[in-house]
Amino acid sequence: QIQPIRHWYAIELPPLSNNLSEVPISEARITSKYDTAKKLLKTENEQYEANPVLHHSFDRTFYITMLKSGTLKDKISTLSVLVDESPIHAVHALDTLMNMAKKKGRDEAVQAIDCLMHLMIESILPNRKLKYFRDQLLNDPKVSDKHLIVWAFEDYIKNYYYELLGVIETLTHDVLTFVRQKMISIIFALFKEKPEQEQNLLRLLVNKLGDKERKVASKTSYLVNQIFEVHPLMKLHIIREIEQLILFPAANERALYYGVITLNQIILTKNDTEEDNETKNEDIVNSKLVAAILTGVNRAYKFAKVDHSVYDSRLNVLYRITCIGTFNISIQALMLIYQISCEKESLSERFYRALYQSLFDPRLSRSSKHAMYLNLLFKALKDDPKIIRVEAFIKRLIQICGHHLPPFICGAFYMISELVKRHPSLSYFINQPEDHDGDIPDDDSANLDRGDKSKRSQSSSKITNSRKYDGRKRDPQYSNADKTCIWELTIFINHFHPTVALYAKQLLENIPIDPPPELHHHTLSHFLDRFVYRNPKQTDRIKGGNPILQPIVASEPGMVVMKKGTGISKDEINVNSEEFWRRKLDDVPEDQVFFHKYFTQKNEGKQVKKVKKESDRTADFLDNDEEDDELEDEIWAAMKSTLPIKMDSDLEDSEDDDEPNDLEDDDSVEDDDDIISSENDDGPAHKKVKLKHLPTFASYEDISSLIKKKKQKSSRRTQKI
Repeated sequence: QIQPIRHWYAIELPPLSNNLSEVPISEARITSKYDTAKKLLKTENEQYEANPVLHHSFDRTFYITMLKSGTLKDKISTLSVLVDESPIHAVHALDTLMNMAKKKGRDEAVQAIDCLMHLMIESILPNRKLKYFRDQLLNDPKVSDKHLIVWAFEDYIKNYYYELLGVIETLTHDVLTFVRQKMISIIFALFKEKPEQEQNLLRLLVNKLGDKERKVASKTSYLVNQIFEVHPLMKLHIIREIEQLILFPAANERALYYGVITLNQIILTKNDTEEDNETKNEDIVNSKLVAAILTGVNRAYKFAKVDHSVYDSRLNVLYRITCIGTFNISIQALMLIYQISCEKESLSERFYRALYQSLFDPRLSRSSKHAMYLNLLFKALKDDPKIIRVEAFIKRLIQICGHHLPPFICGAFYMISELVKRHPSLSYFINQPEDHDGDIPDDDSANLDRGDKSKRSQSSSKITNSRKYDGRKRDPQYSNADKTCIWELTIFINHFHPTVALYAKQLLENIPIDPPPELHHHTLSHFLDRFVYRNPKQTDRIKGGNPILQPIVASEPGMVVMKKGTGISKDEINVNSEEFWRRKLDDVPEDQVFFHKYFTQKNEGKQVKKVKKESDRTADFLDNDEEDDELEDEIWAAMKSTLPIKMDSDLEDSEDDDEPNDLEDDDSVEDDDDIISSENDDGPAHKKVKLKHLPTFASYEDISSLIKKKKQKSSRRTQKI
């Protein structure tokens, strides 16, 4: 009896004698032993299920209940637990899961396969390849029944696993995209974790590069490249499998394209020479495929050890590619030609002519790879020993800048600045005025007859033309660029983009351009991103999961980079922040001066409005005091008009001082409650009137009319303001 154990391959078996008979075991004996081993395995499983000592009876009853009346998820979970406890005693549970995986219902099949995947990885498959029963040491004299049981189960699992892959392969062709994507993930997990059936798993995975759905093919390409992180020594096997897919006669274009895309993303090292040579056997189908192939070959070129005759025979094809299709493909072809010409100097002349011609290519302005093109120009010119050719390139580059947008112009000017550092003599080419001296030397003119004016004119014209710059020459060496200067650069001093104007001024004044520009910082989209007023992302999202393949700023001086969709970088400050507009104008980058002036003026306007608002509040307060005084005067006048006797300002000074006045009352003179003080500026101040015989308030009609008058005055004052 074998004790239950989670990892069956860890069962301790009695040691064998290793004294194998030289006579090979017969086929009949192998069959006999195999039948005996299967019976022993079946008996072992029956005894395990019937023996309550080996497992809790309560748990067994619960499992049976779940298998009979539980939901689909409950049944699969129960079977998973039974297998996980002791796989060698769970043959019946494994058969049940296989039957569920073969069901036509996708939900049940996918869940069963997913469960089996986890069981295979966690408890069933060892970290080695399984053996068939016939490959075991059957003729060893010390082979016991325990050996036969374990070997029979190992043979069972090997056949079981092969059958499972057949079920998975069927579902990889399912009509639902979700099911195919799920199967691809399962295949990848099994291939990554366990070595069993790795060749078949790799074939199943690579075949999905040709899936009709782009999402499935793209995910497959991503997963294939993830394998190298776990199994870096399998590069050659994977490359050969992809090669078989690409070269298969019935392969569709999608399989070709994603196969090449996967190949050109493989990270090679100097030890991968054999793998690199395998990447050069693809055929051209369409422009996308050509671009993918050239990208991969460019990356792998320096790691490959291939005879130059292989490239020489295909150079004409590469030059033909530079003239057709998109300009992005032309750049890739020129980059490959440049790498070849660096090792074989005799090929460089034709390369420089093709590169010189590409500057006038109308496809250049529509290309999305300006940074790549400028980097190729810089690498080609910085080590060029012929200064005349470099001057011709610079002359033509500045001529075409007028037809390009600021990102390209900024990159071109920076590249020229770096070339001047490498070749100091170029500074004279930039600053020295053009030589217009096309006359014949004095010695020659003295020997000419004065009457032969026609000959002298023809001779002078011929000499002048031979010294004149000609930008239409195919070969830059013969354009006479050294006889001219780059006067076109002065036009860019008044360019609408501030950075372009600044760079042009620095070039003319022989001031180095630092730091290296990132071309995307000068695009219109980046300019508009500054108006978003949101905090920049702290970290850039890694695309594709491989940091080695991410676009980064080149470490070599003179190289530029162009990113897409980056927005505001984490090193930049929001232009609407106080920290930004409090900077000094000299510390603000040229392309941000506009924002600095705008927000500075806007802040000053806010301060002026704030001061004005406070002054208006003070004026309104004073106006309200005056209105209150006027209202009090009107109320007092209304009160006087309701009195039975007439009152005036001389009420206290009666005309007849001798006669006694009933209004005088010594007892009530000092009564403040019956006195109203009038403070009218137009009349006498502080006149006190006794109100003993006056009404306490004016009538309702008088007060109402006075309030209406006050409202009318306030509304007229508001309209005037």
